[in-house]
Amino acid sequence: MAAIGCGRQGGGRTDQGTSTPQVDTSEVQAVARAFAEIGGTFDYRDQKSQYDQLQPLLADKYPFQEDLSADSAQRTLATRVLATRVVSISDDDAIVTVTSEDFRQHLPEQSSEVVEERVLARFDCRLVLQEGQWLVSRSSTLSQEPLPQEGAETPSNAPAPSSRVSPVPTAHQEEIRKDIEDLVQYAIGPNPKFDLELGGNTYYVDSSGTEWVGFTVFPVPASATDPAFGVAKRASGQSWVQAFFGTGPIHDIPDDVAKGLGIDWRR
Repeated sequence: MAAIGCGRQGGGRTDQGTSTPQVDTSEVQAVARAFAEIGGTFDYRDQKSQYDQLQPLLADKYPFQEDLSADSAQRTLATRVLATRVVSISDDDAIVTVTSEDFRQHLPEQSSEVVEERVLARFDCRLVLQEGQWLVSRSSTLSQEPLPQEGAETPSNAPAPSSRVSPVPTAHQEEIRKDIEDLVQYAIGPNPKFDLELGGNTYYVDSSGTEWVGFTVFPVPASATDPAFGVAKRASGQSWVQAFFGTGPIHDIPDDVAKGLGIDWRR
């Protein structure tokens, strides 16, 4: 987001607590997600396209100015949002934490080879309500963690993925959430508090009938540590068991399951 004046830069983080009222937060999450995806999608050859898309999301407008350093470095960016979490919300103010996977490319000075990076990033996005519309007023980076580059192509003998890929079934969401919360509580101990999200494309059934669920665990308070990511599985007639839990790249997950859960940042 090098070309964006509001893009994960600016003032420091505003901490308004971690207690979120039971209100509809879908709109602020949607705006924060759009801000992250548009602000994290950049091509030095068409900088104004990002500017035009981002302006309607910002509380404070600014004139377009080409980033000459991005042009000379041939910088391109792409962002995939992994999760959003509402930290606080009131009638006209909200803070949303966004976790994303960023793909970055640039050409270093006096070099002919493009450098590629994959980064797991977290940032706080502050939104304000103006004339009935939630707009981004500020953002600040919380953490950036380099991820290993994607490896070779999937082996030809890898298991074929099942066609049954979907979000967590609505009828079982609460049951699955409770079971996963128990697994997480056992893993981190009885005292730490956390929020758990089962969001996005996180449910998969493999060819043997085993169910798989991906989840994200956010610490409370948010400043305590980075979010953790996990995968749990349940064979037919059995209980959920933890397949992976941690803050680093996910490992020891079958190829078809990783693809079904949308996981492509493994080691």
